[in-house]
Order: sequence, then C-alpha cells, then structure tokens
Amino acid sequence: MLRLIFIILFSIIVINYLLRKAATSRMNRHPSGFEPAFEQDHYLLGLIYYNSDDPRILVPKTTSPGYTLNFSKPILVLLIMFLVGWLIYQLYEM
Repeated sequence: MLRLIFIILFSIIVINYLLRKAATSRMNRHPSGFEPAFEQDHYLLGLIYYNSDDPRILVPKTTSPGYTLNFSKPILVLLIMFLVGWLIYQLYEM
C-alpha cells in the first residue's frame, strides 16, 4: 500500500512539474498570456484533443483553465498505456 501511495505522489509531482514548465514557456511566447483560439475540429467528442500538426503534447483547454493532452502523439499514447498497465500490475501484485 505504501508503494501505491508513493507512485501516486510521484505522478502528481511529475505532472505538476510538466504543467508549470508548459505554462512558463507559454507565457514567454505570448506576452499577453493568452493562446490563440483553437478550432473545435481538433477535438474528438469535444473532450480529446487530436491535432497531428500541433507539435505540443500539453495544450491549453478551450473551455476551462488548465491543460489537456494532444493524443495524436504516438509516444503519449504508449506512455499512457504503459502507466495504466503498470498501475494495474501494481494493484494486483499487492
């Protein structure tokens, strides 16, 4: 159980670091602090951002503050599949 708590805390720290890094780089690119408006055509079911022309992995949400993932990147899909599989393995190993 302690290992699962450590895994969750470590994941939160890594995600927090990535979001802060993305926010800092976004503020450096746009002095006003705002991203250009995105086309809704790049959202699947209005929730999943999928744009292969966009080089970013973390993109700002259009409807609320925060970020979402660009699921057109194969490395991101593989990483998510690996993390979900690893968490399931850890849960069943206990």
